[in-house]
Amino acid sequence: MGKIINELDNDPYQKIILKTETDIVCDNCPNNESGKCTSDDKADRYDTKVLNACGLNEGDELTYKEFIETVRVKIIEAGIRKDICGDCTWNDICANQSVFT
Repeated sequence: MGKIINELDNDPYQKIILKTETDIVCDNCPNNESGKCTSDDKADRYDTKVLNACGLNEGDELTYKEFIETVRVKIIEAGIRKDICGDCTWNDICANQSVFT
């Protein structure tokens, strides 16, 4: 996940498509078994809460910069990140990302 964030940071105007299914972000997750998330309930909960909090929908296409700005305002600055995904295995990556500040 850190590698993908770094790549996107280097090209913030790259278009991304929002998905709630296993994608490249999930490639190295220990819960990804042959493209299927073994903790679907948790991942689905995170995805749904992020989309709802940001006013976005699955399939929306926007730049990484637009997405990060939306997350920063609607989740980080609103103080709800821990409520949405604080129990995530990768919590420390997001908690320490300067991209959100």
